[in-house]
Amino acid sequence: MKRVIFSILFLNLFFNFKAQTNSNCANMTGICTTTGVSFTANSGVPDASTSNPGNNYGCLFSSPNPAWYYLEIDQPGNLLIDITNSLGFFQDIDFAIWGPFSNLTTALNNCGSLGSPHDCSYSPLAYPEQVSINGASTGDVFILLITNFSNSPCNVSFTNVGGTATTDCSIVGACSINSITAAPSSCLGNSTLFDISGVISFTNPPTTGQLIIQNCSGD
Repeated sequence: MKRVIFSILFLNLFFNFKAQTNSNCANMTGICTTTGVSFTANSGVPDASTSNPGNNYGCLFSSPNPAWYYLEIDQPGNLLIDITNSLGFFQDIDFAIWGPFSNLTTALNNCGSLGSPHDCSYSPLAYPEQVSINGASTGDVFILLITNFSNSPCNVSFTNVGGTATTDCSIVGACSINSITAAPSSCLGNSTLFDISGVISFTNPPTTGQLIIQNCSGD
């Protein structure tokens, strides 16, 4: 029996989130805007008001292609965040932000019953969009909804541009492989080929890039 040695390669491990995984408030993704973050905007996804009814979306008369995030305040104060995108002025990105909440559990428990946003914008002309958080305290959690009104694929970026407050980067955990199992089958027919099945268990996976499994021969 052949012994197969696996090597695990992760590609494109940046602060680059694919929004399709967090199109629902209950699956919001933690972000750290202090170091800057970008993600691929959703397109072809139902309105947040359809997938998450019951929330007060404030100035957002529509909420197409939603992407839900949360951030936690590290250093207190006011915070100003620029939202830009790879298509520039011609891409209409809108937002709403709710909070503060005392912790992530409380924020999640409010999904579906969020009150008036702390700040929001539905402007087709604003570029960059700017999120303003006032009087934040250490440990405060905010829920941030980004919508892609133009419905065109693009990369969206967040960057701190003002205020004394910072966001906590420790909530963005690194990917960790917990265990790997692999079981080769018997040879297929009269050939030397065989199948391998198994399970890779991991936490905090990146939402973009590739997981490549190969043996010592490069297969």
